[in-house]
Amino acid sequence: MTWDCGHTVDYCPICGAKASAKPDAKASAKQTDARVLVLSSKTSRQRQDYKDPWFQQFWEEYPRKIGKKPAFKAWNICIKAGANPAQIIDAAKAYALAAKRQGVDPRYLKYPQGWLNDERWTDEADAPVAEVPREQIVGTPEYEARRLADEERAIREAL
Repeated sequence: MTWDCGHTVDYCPICGAKASAKPDAKASAKQTDARVLVLSSKTSRQRQDYKDPWFQQFWEEYPRKIGKKPAFKAWNICIKAGANPAQIIDAAKAYALAAKRQGVDPRYLKYPQGWLNDERWTDEADAPVAEVPREQIVGTPEYEARRLADEERAIREAL
């Protein structure tokens, strides 16, 4: 069987081209080159092509950068199932922001593949956490200044 790219094997491991029902005139000329290419490009078969711009944006936004290849496979499955890439990316941004605000150790964040497989972008967003003023956080200079001012005021009122 001849592939659109000129390879004459049952499966084209390099370009993944689809089979052509009619023989290609260029196939015989490319046949020798294809065999050399297949034998010499072992590393190119091992490299994954992540050219999907939506996936690249997702990968940039997601807070844990582990398992890119399985994440890409899970991404493709989700997109083929009809998921909205923009919604996934927005949810990944929200997940990263929530983890940062809550101070979650990166070891406890889900791997991107698991997050995609579990369809976590459909989860309800956590309620936004109110920012605590620095003068209410024990140990900060603002807290100490406010505490001293309150103590001085209490002493003046007692006199």
